[in-house]
Amino acid sequence: RELKKGDSLDGETAFKLYDTYGFPLDLTQDALRARGIHVDLSGFQDAMHRQRAEARAHWQGSGDKATE
Repeated sequence: RELKKGDSLDGETAFKLYDTYGFPLDLTQDALRARGIHVDLSGFQDAMHRQRAEARAHWQGSGDKATE
């Protein structure tokens, strides 16, 4: 859907741009600010926390054995 002045980009989409394509949040905000569009920062942070929690849950360690 097309965003119009006063609309807000959902945080999930902003996070996908960041996580998948490496597009920084501040550049997303700058690009949209010029068009009068805001970014849902709360949604972005929620997606970031979910991704970090999932990464921690799947982390198996470095694979090196302890040397103690």
